[in-house]
Amino acid sequence: MKEAGIVPVMNPLLPTFEQYTHYLRQIDQARIYSNRGPLVKLLESRYAGKLGMPNPALVVLCSNATLAIQGFLQISEVNTWHVPSFTFAATVHAAIQSGKQVIMEDIIEDTWMISPDVIKNPKLEGIVPVLPFGAPFNPSPYSHLSHVLIDAAASIGGARAWVNNLQESWAAVFSLHATKSFGIGEGGLIVFGSEAIAAEFRSWINFGFLGSRDSVTLATNAKLSEFHAAVGLAVLDNWDVEASEWSKVKQQTEAVTEIFGLNPIEVIPKGTLSPYWIISHIDKNLITRIEQTCLENHIETRKWWSRGCHWMPPFKAIASKTFSNTDKLSDSYLGLPMSRNLSESDIFRIKQVILDCI
Repeated sequence: MKEAGIVPVMNPLLPTFEQYTHYLRQIDQARIYSNRGPLVKLLESRYAGKLGMPNPALVVLCSNATLAIQGFLQISEVNTWHVPSFTFAATVHAAIQSGKQVIMEDIIEDTWMISPDVIKNPKLEGIVPVLPFGAPFNPSPYSHLSHVLIDAAASIGGARAWVNNLQESWAAVFSLHATKSFGIGEGGLIVFGSEAIAAEFRSWINFGFLGSRDSVTLATNAKLSEFHAAVGLAVLDNWDVEASEWSKVKQQTEAVTEIFGLNPIEVIPKGTLSPYWIISHIDKNLITRIEQTCLENHIETRKWWSRGCHWMPPFKAIASKTFSNTDKLSDSYLGLPMSRNLSESDIFRIKQVILDCI
């Protein structure tokens, strides 16, 4: 193929300065810059509306999704949590930092997710299902479990369909990082099934304060600033336009992967508004050829979750079993370039690389 410019694996696009200037002026006027200011409260309320939630008190913003995971596990009633190896390292870091006992598990080959069957005592154990690459959540397999934290980092685009079905002791965490669809730069959004647990989490992200200047529990500082909220409000102002742009690019990339039989359609249903273009194939040699040929043609790719967390030195102590499905999958999937402004010419270049490899 003819040499061309680099196609980045991700190319984030946030609102422009002009689109959130009027929110910055509100910050200037209020002279409130953090500590759950008026823009954060407004943004929580607007997220609740966007997700179809009648009670904004169940929606909490914090500084990032990693701390959201840590905080929920730390304030939870149970002391043992099961996490998958096939996930971004932040999930496992957060679980360990919560101070709870963490057990790392393999995934189910068909769903790329942790099995609910790892829970033997639902009253004493919790589970962290990680939604792979923006996939939606099906609560049915986990409905008999009492303590569930859904790591839905990249799944906010389709969350309205399921987020209102959280049980009382459940929660779902979304990342608002710039690399995610509808990202705000940096931040986390956590949705609760219980208003009381949401209030406890708000205390946790604010030094454990609960109506006084005395810390009532061991906690941290994980509040979202008003400046990030300003960007977030501009994102919601532009939500429909962004959703349309993601949808258009997803249709184009899905058409390519369907042609070559590389779409993990059961895992990431067609039309899912996720910020990833994931291909997978049982022939790991084909995936390796695509990866290498992309590199030769200045097209970036990424193994988003590496070989699985069980291979990473910080997590060896909790990786005491076999992870055959994670090992198999890590060799047979690949992340291709994806952004909501990915051009048709770049998609064509990627298509030609795949064609050359096949």
